[in-house]
Amino acid sequence: MFKYRGKVIVAAIVLLVLSLACGISTSDLLRPFVSAEVSPPVTVSKNPKPNELLNCAVTQNLPDQQNDWVKFSEEYYLYPNFFEKDDQGRMWVATDGHGLLMFDGQEWHNWWHPEDRPSLSGDALRTMAVSETHVYAGSYASSAGGNLLIYDIENDQWQTIAPGVNALRANIIGGLAISPTGQIYAVTLSGLDILDAGGWNYASNPFKEDFRMHIVKDALFDSDGNYWIASDDGIFKYDGSFWTSYSAANGRLPSNYVNALALDQDGRIWAATERGLVVFSSGKWFTFSADEFPWYQGWLTSVAVDSQNRIWVLKQDVLSVYNGEEAILLTPDGIGENLWDDAVGFDQDGCVWVDKLMGFAVFQGKLDLGPGNYDFLK
Repeated sequence: MFKYRGKVIVAAIVLLVLSLACGISTSDLLRPFVSAEVSPPVTVSKNPKPNELLNCAVTQNLPDQQNDWVKFSEEYYLYPNFFEKDDQGRMWVATDGHGLLMFDGQEWHNWWHPEDRPSLSGDALRTMAVSETHVYAGSYASSAGGNLLIYDIENDQWQTIAPGVNALRANIIGGLAISPTGQIYAVTLSGLDILDAGGWNYASNPFKEDFRMHIVKDALFDSDGNYWIASDDGIFKYDGSFWTSYSAANGRLPSNYVNALALDQDGRIWAATERGLVVFSSGKWFTFSADEFPWYQGWLTSVAVDSQNRIWVLKQDVLSVYNGEEAILLTPDGIGENLWDDAVGFDQDGCVWVDKLMGFAVFQGKLDLGPGNYDFLK
């Protein structure tokens, strides 16, 4: 028995040394865990007719403003990747090939044409973060290489940061997020690059050698200041010193393909994966039962939390909103479309912006659905 325990201790020490050398948390190596399935009772309604419309500034003076849904399908609004609201209530839209758009509450602005935007290596903006004073967007790496774009909102000035000395180490691809202390985190081909007031800092790289950073899909900071990224290789959390990996291989996730993350008002992390919805709560991962929540199964493209702590989940055939007891399902045929796409956002009026294949739509119906409560996730 003593000899066996000795081997276990030696093995544990070896794992500890390896993890410290790689900057990876020992939690993955020494503490196996399998996510728990949850199936709380839920009442479901499909495409209910709202009794009231919200007063949405973005739809004012449009021909179909009295409808539940209003579509934006002209060339100006094509291919949105992210919707973000800033502290002034302005809505920012990062697009694939159609620049950066902003609605200021009265009119639209678009930095797209060569005369009104900085030179880009490509127009595909695949990641975005918005602060009180600046907008940060990452352009996807073309043959010329990607850049980090910084827009000073107050002074209407652009800055373009290309890879180089004392800058990004490589093409910026994804994972833009703003830390609680104002640092800008950006995932590049070389790892995690951090922009601070004093310059650049570089974090260790936890990824396997053939990992390509263009598969980083989303990023956020949790209530404890940890940085989380969603990728095609699972979810990674960085606490400032160590990385922790959550994947299908270690039992945390139903799939390594994770498309989006969202933080709710109680500090839970929600993740949209290729094989369903998962949530990190009280230090554990939970998945939703396929029998009780069939609309959470399959390829989920986005997840978002609104001001009432309700969870919005997008997949190609249904947009769902859930508050812990009830779910409402909204299908694209309700706006005469075949498919939803991959982005959801909320403006200051409480209206829901949803990406569709060509443009986007705004849902301005007032839902009969109370605030979210997920105390069962313990």
